Amino acid sequence: FENGIQIGTLSFAMWTNKAKGILNDKEFEYRTKGFFKPETEIGDLKNGNIVGKITYNEWKTKATITLIDGRVCEWQYQNFWHTRWALNQGLYFINYKSSMLNGEITSHLPDEVLIITGLFVFNFFSRSHAATAAAAT
Repeated sequence: FENGIQIGTLSFAMWTNKAKGILNDKEFEYRTKGFFKPETEIGDLKNGNIVGKITYNEWKTKATITLIDGRVCEWQYQNFWHTRWALNQGLYFINYKSSMLNGEITSHLPDEVLIITGLFVFNFFSRSHAATAAAAT
């Protein structure tokens, strides 16, 4: 939401490793492959091109986003509770904060693919941690 108006969505397919992100009329698909060392491909749904990929560290606490145009961004948590995280590209940052009922994004990069990908990574990690916890019980 921006000023109370919905400008995007992020939805995960129920039984597949796919997700769809929409922000400001730009649409992206996330396809994750691999189990022990997963990697996610980012596709532009309007033209069908691959625009980047996401690689994750072993502990699922950091990720690297590599876009096809050569930009590389680092994603990582900013606090112990995992309610704040950031995506950075050089001197530019996208900061995220979340709670049970709301969240906030502060972006110094006007880039839809990076903003929605930062949300995707957080959700990917949250789902992975929840699945691990469920398997352990």
